[in-house]
Amino acid sequence: AAMVEVNCETDFVARNEEFVAFANAICDAILTKEYANEDELWEAPAGDGKLRLDYEYALEGSFNYHGITFDHDEEAMKSLRWLGEGPYRVWQNRLHGTALGVHENARHVFQPGESFRYPEFEGFFAGIRWARLDTAAGPLSIVSDNPSAYLRVGTPRLSHPNTSVDFPAGDLSFLHAIPGMGSKFKTPEVSGPGAAAAKATGTYKGTLVFMPGEAPR
Repeated sequence: AAMVEVNCETDFVARNEEFVAFANAICDAILTKEYANEDELWEAPAGDGKLRLDYEYALEGSFNYHGITFDHDEEAMKSLRWLGEGPYRVWQNRLHGTALGVHENARHVFQPGESFRYPEFEGFFAGIRWARLDTAAGPLSIVSDNPSAYLRVGTPRLSHPNTSVDFPAGDLSFLHAIPGMGSKFKTPEVSGPGAAAAKATGTYKGTLVFMPGEAPR
């Protein structure tokens, strides 16, 4: 027998059938084999075509962003569905206004001042537990063990050079720090303490499981 605790922040999420299915999937994984602790569960080999990535790096100093990034043709992305904070993107100095839940957004090009379709598709997204990216080659699901990391999808089209620092290389990233946003007249660096570069100190790590097809249900 085993007792498993899976937390969420609202009754709405707790009653969501996908959240319940996700919790059941965790229970099934634990009951399949006896694990001594949480670390051992995450260290279990992934099967069924899954690719597991354990990453760790040490960093000291001030950085606008840091984490790991991957190449994925943004033009091939069709939609994103995720369990996490949403449906809006965030910046280091714009973290409020989201809600934990299952969100979905079809890809569209958002150009400030020219198009006004919200929520935006490209940008940083907080609190990611899992995400499914529908692409021209088929769906790709990613499970993260670290909901404090940010998922970066694509690169936003920005109308003013002061709005943001340059985005990381690649098109798909998991980041432990993200930049703040500026305004038409001020760069992020002079937009207040909330937009200041992050102070990195110590070791950062996480586990990602990539799988073709659906996210855990």
